[in-house]
Amino acid sequence: MAQKKRTKIPLYETHQRILEVQWIDAQSEDDWQLLDKIDTTPMYIKTIGYFIEKTDVDLIICRSLSSDKGLEGRFHIPLKCIKKTKKIR
Repeated sequence: MAQKKRTKIPLYETHQRILEVQWIDAQSEDDWQLLDKIDTTPMYIKTIGYFIEKTDVDLIICRSLSSDKGLEGRFHIPLKCIKKTKKIR
């Protein structure tokens, strides 16, 4: 039995880098709390996405890319919040 040929999905002409970004997120609460009960533990986040751009202020990634060069889920992470980046692809 012949193997079915795989169809290549047409995305960007250049290969987009995929990054794993480890960063500290800002936090807030919407109710009253006693000062001695405030949780001061940082919220560490791990995000994976397609690299779009790095500016003087932030790293821009997105969740999805389309064949018409569109993107979805654009996400700006402030550079000062980033603890580590790792190239996935």
